[in-house]
Amino acid sequence: MRTEVPKRTGTTRKASLNIPVFSGINVQHTRKIGEPSAGKNFVVQNGMLRTRDGCSLVTSSFPAAIKSIHQAPKVGMDTKLIVEAGNNIYHRTTEAGAWSAIQSASTNYGFSSVLWAIVDENGSVSSNLYLAGGGTNKLYVYSIDTGGISVWSNFSPEMSGVMPTMEFLCKHEGRMFGWGLNSAYPNRMYFCGYDETDAKNVSAEYWPEDFWLDVSGSAAEPVLDAVSLGGHMLVLTPRRHYRVYFSDETNNSTDEIGKVGMYKIRCAAKVGNYCLWLTQEDGKYRVYAYSGSEAVPVSQNVEELFAGYSFTNAFAFENGGEFWLVLPGSPTNKTTVFVYDLKDWFIYEYPFVINCAGAFGAVTGREYVHLGLNDNRIVKLDGSLTDLGVSITSELVIGPLSSEGRKTKIKRLWLTAEPDNDFDIDVYSTSDREAEGSAITAEFTAGVQETVEVKITGTKGRNNSLRLSATDRISGLESGSITAVVGAVK
Repeated sequence: MRTEVPKRTGTTRKASLNIPVFSGINVQHTRKIGEPSAGKNFVVQNGMLRTRDGCSLVTSSFPAAIKSIHQAPKVGMDTKLIVEAGNNIYHRTTEAGAWSAIQSASTNYGFSSVLWAIVDENGSVSSNLYLAGGGTNKLYVYSIDTGGISVWSNFSPEMSGVMPTMEFLCKHEGRMFGWGLNSAYPNRMYFCGYDETDAKNVSAEYWPEDFWLDVSGSAAEPVLDAVSLGGHMLVLTPRRHYRVYFSDETNNSTDEIGKVGMYKIRCAAKVGNYCLWLTQEDGKYRVYAYSGSEAVPVSQNVEELFAGYSFTNAFAFENGGEFWLVLPGSPTNKTTVFVYDLKDWFIYEYPFVINCAGAFGAVTGREYVHLGLNDNRIVKLDGSLTDLGVSITSELVIGPLSSEGRKTKIKRLWLTAEPDNDFDIDVYSTSDREAEGSAITAEFTAGVQETVEVKITGTKGRNNSLRLSATDRISGLESGSITAVVGAVK
């Protein structure tokens, strides 16, 4: 937990700690000086530290809290946005269009969705968005072409009038797979079959009774999630994970590949070629990553910080190549997000409770993640300078710094930046867990590369820390250094 101050000889015993570059948060004792031991609302990209992006309002109020968000894209058409709020499904057929309630429906924990295209004998393509989770033995089918929605409770004669309970969906190797925690067989993954009028055409409308996989076998564990990773699926249960190879109903195999399960539903996300998920081992939360061979833990740098948050309503999603682990209502009336970019960890705090997330954008345009809130609003992460007009407070803690138990006096902090905007950073210092000193402000000017000196007073002890805080938007912070005087050996 400490960064060692280099020893110096001579009468002054001055030491210099250089910060050639800043990076993500790391609580481990092996961290480098540029890795903060704590902090929030900052990110490091291309060697530059800046305040994270903010968000703007999409819709001010639905009649109820947002449960799930889904986009329905098709080439040549405006992407439609589908929202589940309370016990109703709404849609918006253009980005600025009005919201319309199109279906009453209720779920336990929000819809799961899959896009599916159907090609008829004339080569015409119709596209649907399938929504699972709306009550027992129901599936909702949203037509992207018409904007209409239908309810399926009976797929085909082969199911003898009963379809499997499917609360979650995924697509793999041209098949739709579904499973349900509340079904009679929560360990089964069902998959669709062939159109009864065309045996070569896989159809989302036909689900033969014997088209299912018993993933966990004798372990009899429920399926919590499944992620398609190229040539196979990764399937997660509460205590294990499995590799599933699937070609068709007669050519498939399931292998248990590890005894690391998932903490709860909605806690996995595909990021690039990886699947990352949250687990709980020996009472501790941990994040694992898997890319095709062995699952490995990747959360060591921040696991000690997990203990300070509530994971009751945790969920995960992918955002621009990052894994976002969302902790709604922690702290109270806010949301903390642990962000992993497959290299570094960062912590974001939002001034509202996030219930769900979904991407939305034009087929050939940029997608923006939309967040569904507990207070009935929808916002989008779009690079705004604030969170709905609320200033974003960035903080990072450098240290504790020590020198083999000897007292060390912090004299100066130097910060180098070439910012896009004017900003001030307040620097607070503390020693041996005593109260922080008064703020000392470092001022930066837009378009000017400069190194600003901050004179630290009254900071002397065996463990020293510096906390940097800003309500201005930090940009272009490149590097730094600390000058200290190391006490003599007594």
